[in-house]
Amino acid sequence: MNSTYRILFLTRKRVNSNGLASISVRISISGDKAEFSSLQFVKPEMWSQTGRAIGRTKEAQQINDALDKITIALDKHYKAILEKDGYVTADKLRDTYLGKEIRENTVLSLYDIKVEQKRSLVGKTIRDTTLSKYLATRKRVADFILYKFKKEDLQIKEVDLQFITDYEVYLKSVCDCGHNSTVKHLRYLKQIITNALKNRYISHDPFDDLPLSYKPVRKQFLIEPEIKKLLSKRFDNERLEGVRDIFAFQCFTDVALMRIQLSIKCLRLSKKRTGNDLETTWLPGFAPIFNISNNLCQR
Repeated sequence: MNSTYRILFLTRKRVNSNGLASISVRISISGDKAEFSSLQFVKPEMWSQTGRAIGRTKEAQQINDALDKITIALDKHYKAILEKDGYVTADKLRDTYLGKEIRENTVLSLYDIKVEQKRSLVGKTIRDTTLSKYLATRKRVADFILYKFKKEDLQIKEVDLQFITDYEVYLKSVCDCGHNSTVKHLRYLKQIITNALKNRYISHDPFDDLPLSYKPVRKQFLIEPEIKKLLSKRFDNERLEGVRDIFAFQCFTDVALMRIQLSIKCLRLSKKRTGNDLETTWLPGFAPIFNISNNLCQR
């Protein structure tokens, strides 16, 4: 073990109402220092400058045993951090011993970091719909942890193959997700695991050799009676009315969804009916001419 690594137990001059002084733990690594309370108290006259309680009394023995346990635990954490990261700082060793690192590197806290990163990119490189997907999949994971483990959150280290398998079953059974929707949520979780690996919060990827492939979807086309039923449907929600109109417009014009706003804007500006100046998904350079498509644009 590095010779610059030291653990020192010391007391404060100030005593509490019972006349006892608190014992602090000071970690020193290459001149870097960090302190925390040992939660032990001792009579000032019982304390030695060597960092131990003096005497063979039961009280002195209990204090020294508690301090020995702290030393053993710190040594164990020191070796683990050194093996994982290649270096140890006093603050990191203290926080690991106190459990702070474990509380920070949880599944949902890492999801929250990812969500905030995406939120800052909305309107710049991603759409708000992309952000909503990350929020939705975070909620799925949070609901699963509560459902399966009866906890608000879990350490990222607890995400193993069994966790992933149980999560997949949960999505398909409780949430009634299809195969592709399930894969989508698992891929979002894999992003979190990948970030944890890169930051060395974990040393193994539980997704190794786990296929996350989508299945081809055979899309069913609407027939004329179904389209008429859709057009005659009235919604109480104005937003849903707009969604229906845009979808119907696509049905009659074959314009791709990603071009729908630009297409409608062009139509409104030119006040022309849908013509061959619009690109389409299946028939480049041509869009069918229907009166209904122009009527939908005017909405």
